[in-house]
Amino acid sequence: LGYSALDVPSASCGLSIMSGLGENGRAGFAITPENGPMMRISSTFITDLPLSPTFPIDAGLNRFCYDCRKCADHCPTQSIMSQREPGWDITGPWNSEGIRTWAFNNPKCDPIRKAYAPGYCSICQSVCVFTKFDEAIIHDVVKFTASTTGIFNGFFRNMDDMFGYAKNSGYLQAHTEDDYPQQWWDTIGPEYGLHQY
Repeated sequence: LGYSALDVPSASCGLSIMSGLGENGRAGFAITPENGPMMRISSTFITDLPLSPTFPIDAGLNRFCYDCRKCADHCPTQSIMSQREPGWDITGPWNSEGIRTWAFNNPKCDPIRKAYAPGYCSICQSVCVFTKFDEAIIHDVVKFTASTTGIFNGFFRNMDDMFGYAKNSGYLQAHTEDDYPQQWWDTIGPEYGLHQY
């Protein structure tokens, strides 16, 4: 197209929220209406391409986090704050000051998260009510209702548990029987990780 683009390191969660991709979630991720917290990070770049501005959204996802607390309940390290409302407090120098959010305790999470190789822990993501995508038509109803009123948020969280979506909370037992690491070593991949065409 002839325009310049510069990839820049940035606070992808904050920029995702401000650009309207998602809303602030309890576990420290931007939660999108389409994928819940599964987006994790987004690429950010500066460009001279003329683009239409986008604005923050209100799909009820942040409001849902006030009552749900499911990710905090299932976090094996209690790195996710369980207080109802977000606050201005930080857990240490790894949090940005001046942001009203649920501060995430990274150093508490890191040792456990890294012990879950090959896929990291991600329990907070897998138990989130909004990671069910379109497995059943009722999930679209939940998303629509949550976007218009918060009165049923606690009910939706309880139903999510009742239908067995909390089963991903295996904590340290997760991946204990995976044969993925051995399969990986037996795989002959492209040299230096690059395919030549």
